Formats: sequence, structure tokens, C-alpha cells
Amino acid sequence: MDGPPDPFPILNRLFWLLCLVCIGFYYFAARREIARLTPRDEPRRATANRYIARFSLAVAVPWLVMGWAQLVGAVPSIWYYFRPQERNPYVLAWLGSLFALAVAYAYWVFLCDGARKLRELHLLRAVGLGFADRLPDGVIKLIAAIGPFWVLLWGYVAVHSNAPIPR
Repeated sequence: MDGPPDPFPILNRLFWLLCLVCIGFYYFAARREIARLTPRDEPRRATANRYIARFSLAVAVPWLVMGWAQLVGAVPSIWYYFRPQERNPYVLAWLGSLFALAVAYAYWVFLCDGARKLRELHLLRAVGLGFADRLPDGVIKLIAAIGPFWVLLWGYVAVHSNAPIPR
């Protein structure tokens, strides 16, 4: 398929690495923020830091899938991720990992009291959402419920937009 010229040649192949760097940045920033928010509550800080570490590892999975696919040459550029209709197994694995992550988050929020934990441990505030401690459980649950549908919608739109791949 002959598409438009590639506007971002380096980012085209290393976007996944940029995402992993951002996750690392947010991980360390969140740990600092949690230490600031809970200076005298070591058990709460330890629990919050465990969750931040788990969340960081979980959100890294799709970008590790993308990176592996690009490093082994199975997906030449990021633009192929906008064409899941070609059924590249790595692109589908990436999309599947996003969906699994959204479902796991919704499961945790709904069935493991995650909404309360997010608020009480300042987990969302630690990643830059300063207003999150004031969000009611219903709003947090609504956002978690929308997540899997949002990923499916993105996949549907990507398939039907028939995006050209830059050369």
C-alpha cells in the first residue's frame, strides 16, 4: 500500500519506547507524590506504592508488545496499528492487551473495591489527577465501565477508517 510520506520517521519506529519512558516518569513521580501525601503513614504509603508499581507494569504491557513486534520486524511502523483489519497477529495482540487491561481495571474497580482504594490511597492524584480524590465512586466506576467499550470502539473505527500507511 502506497501512502503519504512518513512525517515522523524516528517516532514511527520508537513510539513504544517513548510510552515506556513516560510510564517510568509517571511511576517515579507518583511515588514522590504518594510520599508527599502520606508523610507519616508508612503502611498506607507502602500499599499505595505497591499499587503504583502494579499499575505501571500493567500499563507497560501493550507498549512492550508493540516494541517486541517492531524489534523483530513483524510490524514495520506504528501506522500498522491503525490497520487491525490486516489481521497482523502482533497488532491484534496489542489491541487485545489494551482490551484485557481495560477489562482487568474494570474488574478491579467493580469487584475489588478499587474505586475506594483509588480515592483513599491518592492513586489517581499521584499520577497527576489532582481532582480525583473528590470523585464519587459512581464516576470512577463509570469511567472503568467505559474503558473496554472505548477500546472496542477504537478498534472498530480503526478498521473502518482504512488509514493509509506512510511510506
